[in-house]
Amino acid sequence: MVLHPEVAVDLLGIVAGMLDAESVLKQRSLFAGKLGQAIASPLLTLVDDGRLAEAPGRPALGTEPWDAEGLPTRRNVLLEGGVLKTYLHTLKTAAEMGMAPTASAGRGFGSQPGATTFNLFPLPGDAAPDVLYRMAGNGVLITEIMGLHTVDPVSGDLSVGASGIRIRDGVLAEPVDKLTFAGNLRDFLTRIAALGSDLRWYGSSAGLSILLEDIALGGA
Repeated sequence: MVLHPEVAVDLLGIVAGMLDAESVLKQRSLFAGKLGQAIASPLLTLVDDGRLAEAPGRPALGTEPWDAEGLPTRRNVLLEGGVLKTYLHTLKTAAEMGMAPTASAGRGFGSQPGATTFNLFPLPGDAAPDVLYRMAGNGVLITEIMGLHTVDPVSGDLSVGASGIRIRDGVLAEPVDKLTFAGNLRDFLTRIAALGSDLRWYGSSAGLSILLEDIALGGA
């Protein structure tokens, strides 16, 4: 299975949401108690950078000098080589967990500060998408996943629908739909076999093509 960059954005956004320290403190996160542990493939490094500079192909729409609590924003490496390095903190959660603030506070109108991301992106690999298709051999390029909001934040269990394009002998072929995947978010994180070089930005988050191995799809 190869994930399109837009699908990768959605999945990595869900992972970042589960790194909210408030959810961790309330034991409502799959990653509670996992700090310093490998939770993903060693190929995956995930970064949130509130100071990211704009560049061609990199809009950095989430860049801000300060977070909602007045702390200067910073670059936070959330996952490094698959290892969970930090949660996303407000001043309150950092104090409760005895950790350094990450300047990750956001605030809606009339609401209390909560952890957020600014510019969320994975570090790219060195393989072009067509190389990933050849590595997949006979599989599916997933261009859309439906129902990701149903992922259980505590267990990581999910059952979602998907559609995409069949990969036949390493080349994109005909469209396919009404696919189903029932499993766990860990499967998407730990079974990463290769990362694409095609980092694309969708607003303040970026994704890239991801090759997954040993993933079973119903209806494929």
